[in-house]
Amino acid sequence: MKINTLTCPNCNGNLEIEDGLDTFYCKYCGSKIILSELSDAAYDAKVKIKNMEHKEKLKEKELEHERYKLESTKKDFKRTFIAFFSILGAILVMVLIIILIGNSGERKQEQKLQELVEEIMTDIKAENFSEAYIKAKLLYWDDSWSSDGVEKWDDIRYEILEQIEKAESEANGITSNDTAEVEEQDKKGFFSWFD
Repeated sequence: MKINTLTCPNCNGNLEIEDGLDTFYCKYCGSKIILSELSDAAYDAKVKIKNMEHKEKLKEKELEHERYKLESTKKDFKRTFIAFFSILGAILVMVLIIILIGNSGERKQEQKLQELVEEIMTDIKAENFSEAYIKAKLLYWDDSWSSDGVEKWDDIRYEILEQIEKAESEANGITSNDTAEVEEQDKKGFFSWFD
């Protein structure tokens, strides 16, 4: 390392300067001294410092870019997460609505068939058996939302048909042999009653 000797312009103190420095302070009076001419070493040192500063700024920008990418990924994940659960929530709401509508349809169907049973019972008491037969043939579960009622209402229909037959037999004094003809007509279906 080369040391140059100069005098302070302020206090005329002897100064020792390391090669490569262009700015320093007087060790006697504290004045700041700037050399107008740079040595090659000082110039190289400044270039190295500028390169280091530049590399430091590039590293900071890279880190900033990585933070931005990470934040962007978090936001994308959050948006995807929210979108997924929003769609899932909408699907669940639609399913619940469909179930509620289906249950409402089942209740209406059940109520309608129950009212028809009451009408049939009224017809049986009034000995209006032909009307009772026609209405009994209409006791079918036709709600497309659920097939749970099909078996139940088939059983109820057969039971009511037997009640009608029994009541008609008692009212007309028909024996059990005569009911075989009614059963045969029942097997033929609904329109056989109009023959």
